[in-house]
Amino acid sequence: MTGDVLEPVEGRFDLVVFDLPFRWFPARDMAERATTDPGYRALTAFFDGVRSRLTRRGRMLVFFGTSGDLDFLRELAARHGFTVETVAGVTALGREEPVSYYTFRMSWEQVLRVTSRSRSRCPPGATRPS
Repeated sequence: MTGDVLEPVEGRFDLVVFDLPFRWFPARDMAERATTDPGYRALTAFFDGVRSRLTRRGRMLVFFGTSGDLDFLRELAARHGFTVETVAGVTALGREEPVSYYTFRMSWEQVLRVTSRSRSRCPPGATRPS
């Protein structure tokens, strides 16, 4: 099967694992092709479409490193309503300096749970905002 980011994947999943290219610039050589995503096109497309592929309690495991833009990754996650929890990390010597690699668990169930909890506290007969 061939595709681009989430295409032609169909269905909804409890777990999506994404090991994306960390770097936002074009590859300088063949060895870098597996670790670059010019302009973070694939990363942005993934976050734009992944919620429609997750079940209500769906989660993601996302792998990323400090050789990429961690702030941009967190910004994308927040923009799409995902909570981010670091579940693993390791630091290794890179070409020029140490690089840290992380596994993040991302979910949006907590947002749904807070909404459900706040609605359940609505007094009987009170009108909920629409």
